[in-house]
Amino acid sequence: MFEKKNGYNKIRVADIAESAFSVWLRRYKAVFFILFFGICAWSAFLWYYSLYYFHWDEQQKQEYRAAQSHLTTLDKKGFDKVLDVAENRRETYTSEPAVVRNIFMTKPKSE
Repeated sequence: MFEKKNGYNKIRVADIAESAFSVWLRRYKAVFFILFFGICAWSAFLWYYSLYYFHWDEQQKQEYRAAQSHLTTLDKKGFDKVLDVAENRRETYTSEPAVVRNIFMTKPKSE
């Protein structure tokens, strides 16, 4: 790794790169595991924090409610239309089916 040249140690960049690469080959699984675990822990913390420690004052809450209020208004005409369609389907399915001649029979049944 070190060569003596004129009494001084000469450090070769290739030896340092080779040494660093051999350390990487021995430790890369641990590095990726620690990185993966750290990212998972940080994500869990952010999720927990956003769920349980949100900070809105009363003004922000009122602004949110005002912005969302128009989305929750009931469309009465559309609701009545859906109810009519549902009632028509219920009547159709509960009514007695009409007797239709069986086209697969060659002779009609005589009573």
